[in-house]
Amino acid sequence: MGYIEVVVRKAMRTGFAAVVGQACWMVSARSVSVASGSGGSGCTFCSLNSTSSNHTLVLKNSATLRIDGEIYVNSTNGGTTPGVCAVDDKSVCGNGFDVFGLGGYISAVQISTVGGWETHDGNTATADTITVGCEWYTPTGQAAG
Repeated sequence: MGYIEVVVRKAMRTGFAAVVGQACWMVSARSVSVASGSGGSGCTFCSLNSTSSNHTLVLKNSATLRIDGEIYVNSTNGGTTPGVCAVDDKSVCGNGFDVFGLGGYISAVQISTVGGWETHDGNTATADTITVGCEWYTPTGQAAG
């Protein structure tokens, strides 16, 4: 049995408290859940999207996500069909998941994505293991894992 913990933090400007010298408060929320074995999906964290919109999974404001299992992102945004999905300047076709904000990252034992992915601000997406039949991919400007 495993646990999944999500912690979100954000600095928030205050209104009335600013009058007494507290112009900003750090606000946070924490959630923990138990992941128990079942006959369901093989992934630990699944993010699904049946539309062609970008960002089936998106982390903003320097958020971090670590899953001690598999992250599976399935988006219809992307693919490899010539003329259907053009590869952009980052050699990415589609945008199933994305990480924004300095210091943000996604990491897991394994990451599987349909629909491509990218990061910004020097952020990383790392997997501890590689899926059979896949190759390590190191985006331009990132050190190999």
